[in-house]
Amino acid sequence: MFRDIGVVIRKELIDLSRDRRTLRSMAGILLGMPLVYVLLIGVILSQIKENMERTVQVGVVGCSHAASICDFLRENRVDLTPLNEVETKLIANRKFDVILSLPQDYEQALAEFRRPKIGLWYDEVEDKSSFAAKRMGLLLESWQVGLGYRRAILRGIDPSTLKPLQVEARSIKPEKGFGYSSVQLFMSTLLMACFMGTYHLAVDSVAGEKERHTLESLMQTAAPRTAFMLGKWLSIAVVGTIGMLASALIFKFLVEARPLQNLLGMASELSWSFVGKSVLICVPLILMATSLQFMIGTLSRSVKEAQTYTSLLSILGFLPASFANVLEKMPNAQWMPSLGQTLTLLRMGKDQPVNWLACLVASGATLLLAALFMLVVYRAFHNEKLFRSGT
Repeated sequence: MFRDIGVVIRKELIDLSRDRRTLRSMAGILLGMPLVYVLLIGVILSQIKENMERTVQVGVVGCSHAASICDFLRENRVDLTPLNEVETKLIANRKFDVILSLPQDYEQALAEFRRPKIGLWYDEVEDKSSFAAKRMGLLLESWQVGLGYRRAILRGIDPSTLKPLQVEARSIKPEKGFGYSSVQLFMSTLLMACFMGTYHLAVDSVAGEKERHTLESLMQTAAPRTAFMLGKWLSIAVVGTIGMLASALIFKFLVEARPLQNLLGMASELSWSFVGKSVLICVPLILMATSLQFMIGTLSRSVKEAQTYTSLLSILGFLPASFANVLEKMPNAQWMPSLGQTLTLLRMGKDQPVNWLACLVASGATLLLAALFMLVVYRAFHNEKLFRSGT
């Protein structure tokens, strides 16, 4: 029987090598997505850096009433344009990032120890405007603190009394930890490789054979049907494992490539230990995903029907990586299939303590689901209705 399984695996791999359309689709998912994710990291970081360094375009009403504060803003990369009145449409038209309104009695209010009211208009829907408003808020707060210090000194008061607390913020990021964005996108790459990398092959292995009217002929050979079933499934699992490993390696090489880091202005790395452990943790997911897709391909009446169900379930399969921060707040999630592996990868990437018992339980439950799916496939392969209706 083992020889028959080997023959079936060889036959499936040869058919895959001849199917250029499926190979292109798999290459696009397994090889293209790591590049897309790495570029996404770079774009996000470059946008943040650009917003931090760029000159903020501000329309100002009443700048002549508060020359000192306007000079301070100009010294901090703020381009001020005088306006006669507040026109919010100028923000909507993106002529200005924000509009600042200074009252006419600004100087008089300060002299009388009153608090002048300053208006700041921005568009919270537009990212640049929202970021510029936050930056302006920090600058105005800095100006306000400096003004308070100067006024205290002139009156012989220790400026430290205005801020009795000295807060020193320190990051607790471990030396071995990696950036959260890199870890989350690495998890998305692995889970996408698990659930999306082989669904074309899984669908075509049975549903495609039925449409081409070759499945019944194969079943009439001397090889047992169980050998056909296991051979087809193992070929899908092997291709999926290789594809997942290739995606992990490509992501690591891309995120650490110096030319790409210089181009995108980012610096990140993933250790070989983390990549290796991540691939091993995801192996049960590969087996479950291929079993689920193989079951759908077996029970479906056509390739289109199988593709519809498989693509939908595959998308749901790698969603946990997108909501990893929410899963951390769910104490029982670490014991559940797929969710447990996702949380383990996240904690490994952040160099936090990992509950390996929960990971083993989640992996065992994942393999149990794979076995249940294959039991359904086994019954379908030994049912003559397989050739007529896919059930």
